[in-house]
Amino acid sequence: MSVNNNCILCIGACNIDYKFKAKSKMIKKTSNPVDSKMSYGGVIRNVGENLSRLKQNVSLMTMVGDDLLGDKLRLDLKEYMDISLVDRISHQSTGQYYAVMNINGDMDIAYANMSIYDRMNQEWIQRHASDLMNYQQVIVDLNVQKSGLVKLIDLSRSKAFPLTVIGVSGPKMKNLPDDIIDLNLIIVNKDESQAYFNTDEEDSMILCDMWLKKGVKQVVITSGKQKVSFGDKEGIYSLPVIKVPQERTVDVTGAGDAFSSGVILALMENKKLRDAVFYGMVNASMTIQCEDSVRKNMNYHQFIQEVNENEKLFGYKK
Repeated sequence: MSVNNNCILCIGACNIDYKFKAKSKMIKKTSNPVDSKMSYGGVIRNVGENLSRLKQNVSLMTMVGDDLLGDKLRLDLKEYMDISLVDRISHQSTGQYYAVMNINGDMDIAYANMSIYDRMNQEWIQRHASDLMNYQQVIVDLNVQKSGLVKLIDLSRSKAFPLTVIGVSGPKMKNLPDDIIDLNLIIVNKDESQAYFNTDEEDSMILCDMWLKKGVKQVVITSGKQKVSFGDKEGIYSLPVIKVPQERTVDVTGAGDAFSSGVILALMENKKLRDAVFYGMVNASMTIQCEDSVRKNMNYHQFIQEVNENEKLFGYKK
């Protein structure tokens, strides 16, 4: 593969997702009636699909089991992204994620069977080191093991490709190394930031400053329905989220991945970080109004129109 200025490599998790939404108030220690749905997920897979539907040339680097679920994933993936770097691992189960949502569509609890990602380590990254040179942008989620992240960050410095890190959960922050100097961008939520710094700090703008002092070039911190904080060498700022009425909220799963994708798309188009955050909020707000973790009817021109409409609606000024 030759270098392509619009080519993005996404590294991390690729799962089968099972969603169960309660039909009434959840009662513990008994059977609850639900609506269920199976879909394809994983943080980086969702980000990759979002970006591919937004007219980006995306490759996925991940692991699936040598099983029926892995075959199903590969068949789906190849419809919209390059899967030449998807490794099939013998005697391992493809990653699976189970989300249980209450009657309002908010997640109550989730379960993950993702032991296959224990193999996403230094040796795996080293084995693909030459492949990394073929991409303009590399994005990784924190399902990759710490040794793999150390190697990936080292390669980004020595080979001068920009690296973006996307948070997965508080516990997965242990996979992010202490030395993150010159990391191009990190997108995390407040809880993940608190976990990494082992702090109870509630102010996301202060948390942004902590990331910048670690040597990260750009940081974005989400905090549910509260303001999104972000910062770079120009300063630290915040924007109010785009609020979606409860009656229009269908499923919040995938909102964070949609947000990350919008931010990355805008930065790829040389937008300022403030505008990139707004792109992310628009994609997230539209995503939670549909059943899918990634909007199947989304395309680039439609999304730009959504951004423009929301700019007028919320009086956003660039």
